[in-house]
Amino acid sequence: MGLDKSVLPVKPGHPAAGKRLLFINDQLVALPSSLLSIFQKNPIINNRLIYPILNDLFQAKFKEPDSDGKARAGISGVAEETVHEFFSRRFNPDVANYFVSALCRGIFAGDSKHLSMRSCFPPLYEAERKHRSVILGMMNAPRDILPSDSCDLVQAARRERWAMWTLREGLGLLPDTLAQRLREKGVQICYNSPCQQLHVNANSCKVELENETLEAQHVISAVP
Repeated sequence: MGLDKSVLPVKPGHPAAGKRLLFINDQLVALPSSLLSIFQKNPIINNRLIYPILNDLFQAKFKEPDSDGKARAGISGVAEETVHEFFSRRFNPDVANYFVSALCRGIFAGDSKHLSMRSCFPPLYEAERKHRSVILGMMNAPRDILPSDSCDLVQAARRERWAMWTLREGLGLLPDTLAQRLREKGVQICYNSPCQQLHVNANSCKVELENETLEAQHVISAVP
């Protein structure tokens, strides 16, 4: 989209790369940033982070729930486990309430208590099922290999091990530019237009908004 020159990477040596903060109880609290820090008392969970890590490592092997939905061998037994439920079960409620809740609000702008674990974090969901532990599963996960035709920016991010990145004009430039490119291709974007009803038949779909009705051949839901 022509935003290459606007990208500002945060590389490993930058101070921001090693210090992440959460705003909790009206104060900024630093996230653990080293191996040593997981053995120290953490002000966020009021305990050492090593304990929830050990909880994940030594839980019983995962088993699917019975056909009647009842729990077996450590699984909560719900048909669609939320992100909050998953991390509370695998680690502890404090990890879910603070670390994971903040992560979900940053990525999905949503509440971890209402987001599907299987849909939002499929690698972690599968890690538990295949390796008994989320941490063991991630340690055994194959390293991603970038295709040879990846753009120069992606190759540089992997080579230089960017911790994060932003845009010189702010991240709002990304959706604004995307919206402009879509309009140039004839795409109609309806803002602040909640769907009231959806009618689907064999050949078309009708989407009823507050002030108009849209007709389309396909409707794709991108709600997490």
